[in-house]
Amino acid sequence: MLQPGDHGTTFGGGPLAASAALVVLSELKRAGFLDEVDRKGRRLRALIESFHHPIVKDVRGMGLMIGVGVKVDPHEVVSAAQSHGLLLLTAGDDTVRLLPPLVVTDKDIEEGAAALELALSDVYTATNLVHMV
Repeated sequence: MLQPGDHGTTFGGGPLAASAALVVLSELKRAGFLDEVDRKGRRLRALIESFHHPIVKDVRGMGLMIGVGVKVDPHEVVSAAQSHGLLLLTAGDDTVRLLPPLVVTDKDIEEGAAALELALSDVYTATNLVHMV
């Protein structure tokens, strides 16, 4: 009888998944790859910080794994971002999590940051915080 946690995936140990994992590991070891990920992460954080948005508490993270602390329910930001074509997740009670693919382009970073700024503004207006600042 399987217990919770005993089974995580149907095809996880199969040859296709193993082949894909080897390609990923090879790419991660490629010279300069992780430096490029770090550069992209710094760029994305700088863009978000440049908004100086009143509902943003802080921006933190490592590489392209970024958390944006917000003064509102983060689910509201996630929902607003979806309407602008941006997929986000929450992390805890006050954080929106961005986790773009490591191969994200600079153009996609710019577009994603612009969509996030629109989403933050939508939530700011909808929650009437605009009148409280």
